[in-house]
Amino acid sequence: MSERKAEWASQEGLSEKDPTKLFWKVVKLLREGNTKEAVELSKDNIYLFPHLAIKYLKPGGGIPLEPITQPTLAYLMLKLFTEVNCIECIKQLIREMPDKISLAVGLIRLMKETKKAVEIIKALLKDKDVTTEMLDVLSTMPDENLEPLLDEIMYIAKNEIDLKQHKALEILTEFVDSREVRKIFASFIDDWDPEVRRISIRALMRVEPDEELLERVKSALRDEDEKELKAMLRRIIRGKHGRSNKDSA
Repeated sequence: MSERKAEWASQEGLSEKDPTKLFWKVVKLLREGNTKEAVELSKDNIYLFPHLAIKYLKPGGGIPLEPITQPTLAYLMLKLFTEVNCIECIKQLIREMPDKISLAVGLIRLMKETKKAVEIIKALLKDKDVTTEMLDVLSTMPDENLEPLLDEIMYIAKNEIDLKQHKALEILTEFVDSREVRKIFASFIDDWDPEVRRISIRALMRVEPDEELLERVKSALRDEDEKELKAMLRRIIRGKHGRSNKDSA
């Protein structure tokens, strides 16, 4: 090794291999289905791969050495990190990657291949370092891909506050037909946080209210101060079919 290369390797803690070329060689192996070989080749430098992946996944980032789309690259990296069980690598991708849609597409593909992907997502939702970013990724997924994760999303909605709670509730809006989810929204229509009230009331406007829900809405209406939310509560009382109700005034 030349003196310059030796100094570079010493300073960066790297092998003699060019990490960028190594990265793309691993990507190529993964695309070809040679997962075992890709894992073996990358294991000593796996900690470099999230940074390199993010570089090429960012808009205006580096020029790929292999013809590949961003969602496919995201999927291959998630697959690799899952294979080597590098949860910190996945966390770095989730936290720093601005294109959440590519990550969502990658995760959807991975969820179809292995149950381990679902377990990792559940763990990340419980990890306060990346809960918010993980919810951002999930918010771009189709409903059917979120169903295995509903328990974790409902837990966040019920137990967190501020942004995490808001994001979880927004995701749950698409599941308001579920009785369990509807109960969560009903419990929050008189919450102290006006954004929580707004999301919850808006979600409940999508369903036909039963008597129990009507009573909660009427009670919340008496205490609501915001004009917009009062109007939304009255619409729930009238019902989806425009029923009149003396208590809606």
